Amino acid sequence: MVSIILCSCGGSTIISPTNLTTLWTSPNNPNYGVVRASNSRQNGVGIVGNVNSTVKYKSLEVTGVENDTTFSDGAVSGVVTVLWADGTQGDITGMFYGEGSNISGYYGIITPVSTEIWASGAPATNIPSGTFVYTGQSEGAYTYANQIHHEDGTFKISLNFSDNTGSITVALSESSYNNANLSVNSSGNITGESGNFYIYSNENKSRLLASREDISFHGTVHNSLATHVTGLAVGATEDNAVIIAVAGKR
Repeated sequence: MVSIILCSCGGSTIISPTNLTTLWTSPNNPNYGVVRASNSRQNGVGIVGNVNSTVKYKSLEVTGVENDTTFSDGAVSGVVTVLWADGTQGDITGMFYGEGSNISGYYGIITPVSTEIWASGAPATNIPSGTFVYTGQSEGAYTYANQIHHEDGTFKISLNFSDNTGSITVALSESSYNNANLSVNSSGNITGESGNFYIYSNENKSRLLASREDISFHGTVHNSLATHVTGLAVGATEDNAVIIAVAGKR
């Protein structure tokens, strides 16, 4: 499996120029937020520790997969070995779809100053018209009752490329997220404010423990004909935070 993925890294070797846009900042820390990084090979969003950092974003190549788990829909999760643009190697952990230049997914990277989460893939081309439904894998982390909870799950995104609207629902083990306010532009960039996150007492979701509003979603469709999608939902209050990553296909 070989791919080019965006990452924030030190050094000065850039495979292609990268455009960087801040999409969301935490109300508790104006440096912490979500950025979009795009170049000729990749387009994606990431949660970073400093949206104003002068650190450049450069590409990496996935050269191998370790400790992988394959899902029924073709997704592969595990540790991947990567070759940075400056020639050094390292490992990242994530969930990936596809192969070669058409790979997309979400993954975590530990840097000297923070842990970053990225969701990216090849830029979308030949985006079709009409409505398409994407499904796939999701992971979420949130704070509740002074504890950090991590859950796996699935999701569904519906996008109408004719009127540029959409919606997302995420089903995690004991929580869920929905946002009917998505919009998608001609580049395949997805955004949506005012999503809702719900925390339940058990996997049956029989009793609601808490709900949180204003959880935004930022994502991207990828590849020719927009066959794949990735994205991040994020929100924070003074005491609580929500982060959800999704990757899937239509």
